[in-house]
Amino acid sequence: MPADKKRDFSCARLWDLLRAEADFVKEFACSPFHVGSICPSSRALASRLVSLAWDTAQSASPAVAANGLLIDLGAGPGPVTGALLRAGVAPERIVAVERSASFARTFTQRYRQVPLLVGDAADLRQMLATTYPATPVAAIISSLPFRAIPRKTASRILRELRETLIERGGVLVQYSYAWWLKDALCKEGFSPHESRLVFQNVPPARVESYVAELDHRPKLML
Repeated sequence: MPADKKRDFSCARLWDLLRAEADFVKEFACSPFHVGSICPSSRALASRLVSLAWDTAQSASPAVAANGLLIDLGAGPGPVTGALLRAGVAPERIVAVERSASFARTFTQRYRQVPLLVGDAADLRQMLATTYPATPVAAIISSLPFRAIPRKTASRILRELRETLIERGGVLVQYSYAWWLKDALCKEGFSPHESRLVFQNVPPARVESYVAELDHRPKLML
C-alpha cells in the first residue's frame, strides 16, 4: 500500500476510534447503568469472547456451532462484531442487538453488512422470532453490565437469555470487570463451562461461558 494511502487509512482509523470513544463517554454519562464502562472493550477482550464462544459452542453442539446465529448482545459500537468478522464468521450469521440509538447509528456506519436489531435484551425472543423464526443459536455473546444494571431488570434479562438458549440451543458468554469473582451466573439458571482472565483491557475482565439449565427458577442476582 502506498505511503499516502497508509497515512489516510491510519487517520481514518484513528478518527473512527476517537468517535467511538466519544460516543461511549456520552452514553455512559447519560445512562451509566446500561453502558457500565466509560470505554469500549479492547480488541483482546473481544477476541477472547469470540474464541471462548466458539470453543464452548463446539463442545456443546458442533452442528449448531457451525451453522447457528452468533448474537452480539449489547453490541455498542461493535468491538465483538469486529472480532467475529476478523475470525472469519459470515456477516449473515451475526445478529447484533443494541438498545441505544446512538450506538446503533455508529454500529451501522461501521458494519453495514451485519444485521442489527434495535431493542431491549429483555425482548430478545420476540425480536428474533420476527426475522429468524426457526434459526438455532450457536452463542449469545453478552456485553451487558449485569452488576451495574438494577437487580430486577438484570434478572428479567437473564431469564430471557436462558429461555432463548433452551428454545434455540447455544451457549452464553459473559464478561465482568469483577474479575476476582467466578461463576457469577450459576445461581441464575446457568451451568458454568469455562472461565478465562483478560488483563489486556481497561479494566481487566473475567470472561466466562455458560450452558442453560433446563429446570431452574432464578432466585438470586449476582
